Amino acid sequence: MNSRKLLQGRTDLPLNSEGIVQAAKTAKMLSDMGISFDHAFSSPLIRAVRTAEVLAPGAEVKKDDLLIEMDYGPYEGTSLKDRDPKLMKFFSDFVNNPAPDGMEQLSEVVLRCGDFLEDIKGEEGNILISTHAIAMKGLLEYLTPDSKGSYWSKYIGNCAVYAAELKGGRYGVPYELKDFQNFEFKKISKEYDEGMAAIVRSNLKARGLDIPGTAYFDDMLDHLSSYYDKEGRAYYILLRDGILAGGIGIAEFEGIKDCCELQKLYLRRDMQGNRAGYRMVEFIEEKAKELGYSKIYLETHTNLAAAIHIYEKLGYQRIDPPTSVVHSTMNRFYLKEL
Repeated sequence: MNSRKLLQGRTDLPLNSEGIVQAAKTAKMLSDMGISFDHAFSSPLIRAVRTAEVLAPGAEVKKDDLLIEMDYGPYEGTSLKDRDPKLMKFFSDFVNNPAPDGMEQLSEVVLRCGDFLEDIKGEEGNILISTHAIAMKGLLEYLTPDSKGSYWSKYIGNCAVYAAELKGGRYGVPYELKDFQNFEFKKISKEYDEGMAAIVRSNLKARGLDIPGTAYFDDMLDHLSSYYDKEGRAYYILLRDGILAGGIGIAEFEGIKDCCELQKLYLRRDMQGNRAGYRMVEFIEEKAKELGYSKIYLETHTNLAAAIHIYEKLGYQRIDPPTSVVHSTMNRFYLKEL
């Protein structure tokens, strides 16, 4: 939003100094997450183009009119401090109140944003889309048909970042990428046993793996702190603002020489989407090295697709099942040289 508190839709104003700082911070966040872009698309408005240039320095920024901000028509440039009653009614309930005459309807925003998303399905690699608040909500609404308009009333700040995976010609559900700030790793203690067990079971149940032969029924799941308090083992919880977000551990694996097993990588579902899983795996790999391991093994299941994606991205190689499989239901096995 501009400093003059005017309704700024398609007025083509440059990115101000605060916006440049915000874009630079977001670029650093993405870089720290290991994210770069092969393609960049932007609204034709200067502020969006400049943001795209900062976030995707190695990509050509292609302008597309479908990504332009909502057309506010006769209300463009009006004061947000002294709004027209018709405009105020619209803003009070986006879902149930149509936009005033002369303004683009939200359904039209979703339609054109959806057209754009369909147009880029043939692109390969990471794609950056630089747009504006209402247009971004239109993209999110298109990607989340079950949202029932919930994104229209959701606050989306400047330089907010959302991601969605395109696989097999279909888009996944979008999620917000957040900076890995206010997170800390801590060795698990007894006070966190119950919460961590609940996170593990919740994740497995959501993926249909609350069955024998999985960690769901591990005897030690309710006592992780004591189980991992032994030589050659370690389990760390991830806290965000002091609140339990997830955990990951390692323990000895007798099937392969000098090898440990990566165990129980789980996050609260509302904490997913900020590449925390990547950070957790990288963190535990360093702990494995400190304990003298040169290899790390893991077993997982095809239902845990998000975890498999992380492992493969981080260089884990798929192997045949070893003779000493811990959980009989698991059907994917990986090994990595540290």
